Amino acid sequence: MSTIIEQTNVYARQVLGDDNMNRWTDVTETDILAFLGFAILMGINQLPALAHYWRRDPYFHYSPIADRITRDRFIDIWRFLHFVDNSTLPNRSDPEYDRLCKVRPVIDSVLKACKTNFSPHQRQSIDEAMIAFKGRNSMKQYMPKKPTKRGFKIWVRSDSTNGYISQFECYTGKQGSNVEVGLGGNVVKRLTRGLVGQYYHMFMDNFFSSITLFRHLLEDGIYATGTLRMNRKMFPNELVPAVKRGLPSRGDITFRQDGNLVVSVWQDTKPVVVMSTAHDPTSITTVRRKKGDGSTILVTCPQAIVDYNQHMGGVDRGDQYRKYYHVRM
Repeated sequence: MSTIIEQTNVYARQVLGDDNMNRWTDVTETDILAFLGFAILMGINQLPALAHYWRRDPYFHYSPIADRITRDRFIDIWRFLHFVDNSTLPNRSDPEYDRLCKVRPVIDSVLKACKTNFSPHQRQSIDEAMIAFKGRNSMKQYMPKKPTKRGFKIWVRSDSTNGYISQFECYTGKQGSNVEVGLGGNVVKRLTRGLVGQYYHMFMDNFFSSITLFRHLLEDGIYATGTLRMNRKMFPNELVPAVKRGLPSRGDITFRQDGNLVVSVWQDTKPVVVMSTAHDPTSITTVRRKKGDGSTILVTCPQAIVDYNQHMGGVDRGDQYRKYYHVRM
């Protein structure tokens, strides 16, 4: 908070200059806390435009904000809200330039708070989230298959039980060229760096999963379960026909095991490949499936797939909670 207060006042002086400082009053901790509270209230009580909160029309006027701060003061704080001194920022041509340098202090503070204030459950999921943004920015991504198609992509590790975000990082572009585990694998290794030797159980989809990554995680004392693409390196050749042509009957299972690492193919309506370092391949359960006539049947299924479906949605649950009261600003 002290950083935000100091840098907001510094930035206002840099922009306005000494001649126009009469229109600016230095912010205090009370001002910043109130501003953040008002921004959250605007997410709960959403109006079409920012100025509507101060309109005299009773259909728009929002007293909890309008009676406590003037529109111009609110907009000024929003305009000058700052987290670093621009004069100390590195040159953009620097190979080590951080695209998030202007917000890095706040990101680091939030990450520290996330880790300090909650002890995660054993099962956690790793996935990508999107922060909607349609403006101009070199970090903006376009993902046509996501509900939020344009915005900032965030790699997230969330608690599978309640969606609590324990670790995240914003995707700013390619970093290095570690081809051993690929982009997804490097993300997982960074997001789990603080869990080494504690035998947490990570769930992830086939964007992240690879045999090499799962072996690295197991060596670090971290279990993992996830779906797997057939074109990944070291995919068992014996399972390729089962994936390409399918197994004879729904519920059929085949697998290959190498120590703790097991790759299984399960026949549902089409073959499903799952890999795990935490499941016994002979651990089988049943799931309900509908037939063409609308009746249901019980189909055998590997426990690894049931657990994957149950625990993979932690990041999605976090997204759901975040969107209920979206702080647009």
